[in-house]
Amino acid sequence: MICFLFGAGAEVSYDLCGGEQFAKNVIGLNVDEMNNAITTYYKERVSQINYNNWYPDFNKASLIKYEKLVKAAIRKKLLDEYEHSDEDFKRTTDFKKKYKLTFCNIKNKDKKEREKEEKITINQYTSYMGILDGYFHTLINPRILGPRKFWNVIFCYTRAYLSVVEPLLPQKKYSYLEILNSPVETLKAIENNIDNIDPKNNKSYYGIVKECFNDDKDHKSFSVVTTNYTPLCEKTEVCKKNIAYIHGKIGWFEDPYKWTVYDAEDSNKFEKETKNSLFFPYVFIQSGVKPIVDRMQISEYSKMIQFFHDSSYIVIVGYRINNDDNHINGLIREQIMGGKNVIYFDYDKDSGREKILKRLHIDTNSIDDNSDELNNFEWKDIDDTNWIEKFKSTIESLKEANNG
Repeated sequence: MICFLFGAGAEVSYDLCGGEQFAKNVIGLNVDEMNNAITTYYKERVSQINYNNWYPDFNKASLIKYEKLVKAAIRKKLLDEYEHSDEDFKRTTDFKKKYKLTFCNIKNKDKKEREKEEKITINQYTSYMGILDGYFHTLINPRILGPRKFWNVIFCYTRAYLSVVEPLLPQKKYSYLEILNSPVETLKAIENNIDNIDPKNNKSYYGIVKECFNDDKDHKSFSVVTTNYTPLCEKTEVCKKNIAYIHGKIGWFEDPYKWTVYDAEDSNKFEKETKNSLFFPYVFIQSGVKPIVDRMQISEYSKMIQFFHDSSYIVIVGYRINNDDNHINGLIREQIMGGKNVIYFDYDKDSGREKILKRLHIDTNSIDDNSDELNNFEWKDIDDTNWIEKFKSTIESLKEANNG
């Protein structure tokens, strides 16, 4: 069995909203049409429910304060620099002081220069690192713990959902408000349209996997773990029970009052259970905190652990090991340290095998039993010119080894 772990980079060829643009959308920068649709939708929705006044009255979620976005962008910029620096730099650098100095240098400029510098910083290092995480507690009891912060959380998750869903629908046929008002119909429309969504140059990681396993009629000899919310990984034609959507999935919605997640794919149950509920998209956006509230999500994690256990090889594609996903990184580390064969495809030109191991908190110098080279961990650098060839040849070799 081969297990594929697909991250956001695996879907870049489909030209979906991702990277910096996705982050900008999530925090609501320059998406007035989307913000207005979300406001209209939730204002109407919350007026239809009561739940003993547990929900606060709807009030338009204000955008995250600009200064907080600047600070988050600076943190991201400095963390990127820190991550790619040598040990001497890390040892002699006081991160906190550098962060304060960088912010003060921007803040002390004259108004025109300050605004220009802030805009450049946010555009290059868009982040809500440490901001949204601090609002999650308001989901416990929003009326008491912060109505506006509660609505900010709801808005961010909903903007993430709309950013992912819109490109998957037939073009220009659905407005944001129509998407929000009709989750079941939206999901059906995506399912009907999925075969029409083609990658650039008709090449994708999913297509290569499908091609390599075209002799496996049931596609049961591999499994998929995905951090993406879209059903595009199903283009591999993997058996559906062999997919773990560990960061949620379009079509999943959470009712924070009932601590329940509903799946719009089960249309009759969904419409019955959510008729008088306020619910929001259940997708895990970038955050150091990944809240789990329902057995559905626990089941996906359980599947991932089982897939890892059952596989001879774990192939990681489009997944950048960073601090937002330590809940996955720890499991990857465990597999490597346990001797599992792990192959990591790395698109980062500034990366390297040792850097990836360090991100996983693996110090090769401290490993005993003459295994300090960790031969079971294979790092492969790829770029625009060779990713197809390297990925395909690797899969073919693994299949041959498995069959042998």
